[in-house]
Amino acid sequence: MAGNEQQLNTHSAYTHTHTHTHIYIMKMAWLQAKRGREEEFQTALQKLRGKEADIYQEATEIKVLI
Repeated sequence: MAGNEQQLNTHSAYTHTHTHTHIYIMKMAWLQAKRGREEEFQTALQKLRGKEADIYQEATEIKVLI
C-alpha cells in the first residue's frame, strides 16, 4: 500500500505542477496579446497547445476578447 500511496502523491504533485505551468503560459500569452506583442503571444500560445496545433482560431478569439 505504501508504494501505491507514494505513486499517487508523485502523480498529484506532477499534475499540480503541470496545471500551474499551463496557467502560467496562458497568462503570459494573454499579456503578450494585450501588449500588442503578436510574435510573443503566438509563440506562448503555440507552446501551450503543442508544436503541430493550429492556434489561428484561438488566437483570433483571444484578441477579440482583449
